[in-house]
Amino acid sequence: MNRTEINTFLAYGFNFGSLANNTNYKILKEIKIKDNTNNIEELLNSGISLFKSLFTKYGKSDNYVIPMSGGLDSRTLQIGLLSHGVPRENILNITFGSPGNLDYEIGKGLSRKTQVKNKCINLSKINLSFSDMVKSAENHTFPISFIDNYYNRLILNYNTEKVKTLVGYMGDPIAGSHSIEKLTWEDSINIFFRKHIDYTEVRLFNSNFRPREILPKKPLLGNNINYYDQLDFILRQEYFVKPIVLIDEEIYDSPFLNKDWIEFFLSLDSFYRRNRFLFKKILEKVDGTIFNYYSEENYGFPTNYPEIMVFPSKLKRKLLKVLKSKGLLNYNNIFENYIDMEEHIRSGALRGLVCDAITSLHSRNLIDRVDVMELYNKHLNGYDYTKSLIRLTNLEIFLSSR
Repeated sequence: MNRTEINTFLAYGFNFGSLANNTNYKILKEIKIKDNTNNIEELLNSGISLFKSLFTKYGKSDNYVIPMSGGLDSRTLQIGLLSHGVPRENILNITFGSPGNLDYEIGKGLSRKTQVKNKCINLSKINLSFSDMVKSAENHTFPISFIDNYYNRLILNYNTEKVKTLVGYMGDPIAGSHSIEKLTWEDSINIFFRKHIDYTEVRLFNSNFRPREILPKKPLLGNNINYYDQLDFILRQEYFVKPIVLIDEEIYDSPFLNKDWIEFFLSLDSFYRRNRFLFKKILEKVDGTIFNYYSEENYGFPTNYPEIMVFPSKLKRKLLKVLKSKGLLNYNNIFENYIDMEEHIRSGALRGLVCDAITSLHSRNLIDRVDVMELYNKHLNGYDYTKSLIRLTNLEIFLSSR
């Protein structure tokens, strides 16, 4: 791994591969954007029919595993299978995270409400070792989010018969959760660039590296598809998200990776994709009882709860985050997807892993902008460098696997 590749990972959290092997690029190349003048009822009917068609390839008598979270995409998969006629007893939902957190409790609660079997994995009880993580990285060409990947891979322990596992990969960006109004290519690049390099608490890439310069100089697919969607789908989703959630392509599948489904949503007016407006309407029509169950993205309220009712919880969460960041308050963040990584680096399931990784990385003298050991020690003493330390740990896991 050369210095440019190392710095690219430190800046973006992933490395760029060849477009010739990029699944999302190949799909998007075949997309034909259509002028869509249908009214809302016509769009709903078309969307419902198209949604149900996504699941016709799955056998009604087969067994399925769904990683069930507190988000919308995983429940959408269950709705799709049930509406197709798959019996409830043929579905196993697997929920993983920390008891008390929304992602964990909502996934578990939805399974109970819909009478679907559920297995729960308490990640806070699982200590990750550096040697095990290094071994898991040996077959990877570039570093990925190995910790996230490891947690998702635990699902395989409950799927010994290797039945089909459905994941919601690409579901929310296709529907419009990341959609940005039409911008110039330059503006889209700027937003994509800032979003990624501002993610970590401090800059990790070397001072002479210019991360913006490695981004594409011109649109990857002309002006046929929203410029920001091109960057998100082809770069971030393919190289960052996909390795985390599509664990074993032999048994894993995402129904949303369907040309007709993608074409339908990318042809919509921005109003219908904004905040997944039409997607939500479609799923409410197919099965509003399941879809409108409590959701993490709606701060623990039902999916169809009005914004005015949710706003106080949004405000409270922001206030708590500010107070915690200033050391004025310590609280359990129920919005964490896996575990409270900030605290687990200090004294929990991640302490040994991060300590070993940072110690090893420090000895390499690869990074000139920050002292990684000092960063780690500051974190132990109450500062929050969680995102930076996790990225550095993922890098060292890969480097040690070579």
